[in-house]
Amino acid sequence: MEGYYIAALKETHGIGDKVLQDLLARFSFAKAVWEADEGELKQAEVLKEDVLKNFIKFRASNPYFPEKLMESCKKCNAKTVAITDENFPFILKELKNPPSMLYYKGTLPAKTDLCIAMVGSRNFTNYGKEAAEMIAEDLARYGVVVVSGAARGIDTAAHVGALKAGRTVAVLGCGIDYVYPPENRKLFYEIVEKGGAIISEYKPGTSPYPAFFPARNRIISGLSHGTVVVEAGRKSGALITADHAVNDNRDVFAVPGSIFSNMSAGPNWLLTEGAIPARCAEDILKEYRGNRRVKAYQNNDESDKPVVEIKKIEDTKPKEKTLPEMTEDEKLVYQLLSFHAPLSKEEIYISMPSHIDIQNLNMTLLNLIMKGIAKETDLHKYIRVERS
Repeated sequence: MEGYYIAALKETHGIGDKVLQDLLARFSFAKAVWEADEGELKQAEVLKEDVLKNFIKFRASNPYFPEKLMESCKKCNAKTVAITDENFPFILKELKNPPSMLYYKGTLPAKTDLCIAMVGSRNFTNYGKEAAEMIAEDLARYGVVVVSGAARGIDTAAHVGALKAGRTVAVLGCGIDYVYPPENRKLFYEIVEKGGAIISEYKPGTSPYPAFFPARNRIISGLSHGTVVVEAGRKSGALITADHAVNDNRDVFAVPGSIFSNMSAGPNWLLTEGAIPARCAEDILKEYRGNRRVKAYQNNDESDKPVVEIKKIEDTKPKEKTLPEMTEDEKLVYQLLSFHAPLSKEEIYISMPSHIDIQNLNMTLLNLIMKGIAKETDLHKYIRVERS
C-alpha cells in the first residue's frame, strides 16, 4: 500500500522524487505524509508554501486517491514496487535520480540477474533487425535479461529475439495499461508469460506522450549493466540512452554498421568515442566473464566468433573532458542533455525534480550556455557542446 501513497503524493506539482525523499526522511512513510495535518507539514519545512497549498487542496479533493489507484491497478493486473520496498530493483537505486516507484506486470529481474539493454531507432534496416534478434537471442540463451523500450523497430526486434531463448523486460513511456504500439499486444503477453516484465513509472491511464520517453530511457539504461546501440541515426533518442549509461558508469556497446547507412551513423560514432564493438553476443558476454550472473558462459564456442576482427577499444567509456563547476541543478540538467539528440525545454522540464520550476530551468540553461557546455539550437532545443 505504501507505493500507492507515494503515487498520491507525486500527483501534486512540486513533489518530485527529490522532495519525496526529503519527506520520507522526516515522516518515514508516505502514508504518514498523506495523513499529516497542515501544521505538521509546515513544521517539517520540506514543502514550499505554494506546493503545500496545492497538496492540501489536492488531498481534500481526492481523499481516497491511494485506494482508487490500487483499484485501477487491480483492474489491469498491475503491481507496484516503491523505492522503499525490498524488491525494488537494486541497480536502479544507484541512479542519481531514480524513480520513486514502478508499476509492473510479470516478474522483475533479480539482484543476481545480468541485464543488458538493447536500443535503436524505430526506422531500421534488415541488417539492424537481424542483428538485434540474433544478439538478443544469444544473450538470453546464456541467462541474460534483455531490456528495451517496446517501441517499433529495433526495440521490438530485441524483445522478439530474447523471447526465443529466455527473458526480456519492456520499459514503457506510458501507463502500464496501454499497449503502445498497439501491434505489440501479443508481444506484451509473451513477455509476461515467459518470465519477464512490463514496467512503467507512469500510473495506469497515462497516455503516451513524447516528453515521457527521454525519462523512460534513463530507466532502460538504469536497469542494465550495459547498453547496446544496434542501429540509430546521429540524432536518435537511442543515443540519449547511451548517454545515460555513460553518466551512470555503465558499459556502452555499439553494433558496427556500413559507413553508407544513416541508420549506422550513431553506433559508428559511438565506436569512435570508445564504445565496445558488439558484433555478436560473445563480444558483450566476455566483458562479464567470471560473473556469476552469466549462465555457464565459456569462451570456447567457435561458431559464435565473428568473421571480421575489430580491434578492442581499451577505454569503454567516451573520454570525459574537464567540466566547470556546476550547481546541483545544473548537474541534473546537464546529465539529461545529449551531444547529439536535442531536447526541447518542455522535454527537459517534465524530466526534472519538482523543485526546479520553469524560471529555475531557464536560468539553469542560461548558466550552462554561458559556461560553454550547452547551446540552444535554431529550433530552440538544447544539446551539450564540448568545452573549448
